[in-house]
Amino acid sequence: MDNNETNNPYTQTVEVTPQAAQTDNAPQTAPADITPQPVPASELPPEALRTLPLEEARVPEPKSYEKLLCFLSLGLYVFGPTASGIPMYIVESMNLQSDVSSPIFSVLSSFGGVTYIAAWVLMIIARVKYKKSVFAKVLMWVYIGLLVAAIIAVIILVATCINALNNCNCSGMG
Repeated sequence: MDNNETNNPYTQTVEVTPQAAQTDNAPQTAPADITPQPVPASELPPEALRTLPLEEARVPEPKSYEKLLCFLSLGLYVFGPTASGIPMYIVESMNLQSDVSSPIFSVLSSFGGVTYIAAWVLMIIARVKYKKSVFAKVLMWVYIGLLVAAIIAVIILVATCINALNNCNCSGMG
């Protein structure tokens, strides 16, 4: 060997131990392309599947469903009671008889209540299914804030009525 080849830092000397004699005289050649091929998950043993991270095992769902659920919930929350309140106002302004307007009022007020509950249910579904959704989180906190404000308003109304009745000088009553 040349002196230049032994001092070359890019060459490496490897000792080879003799192997058993081959049965045929054909020389062994290594395959040219040794890139690993992906194995389908159905062919992997169960132990290998358990070691996969959860993020890789799940198929991401489209974000459009998250926004659709949130917008439907918001629409039902805002426009449901409004859509039932406008016809109630129109029926009341017509001065219909009570036997005609009473069933109409009950149906329209039930519709408003159902849309309010449906808005909450859709928000909860969006919140549970898409845990990292900022829109669903904000919608949840807005609904909770409005619910708390409504409860406080009812408490203030009841306290005001009790106070007004206590201060009332009702001499005509028994």
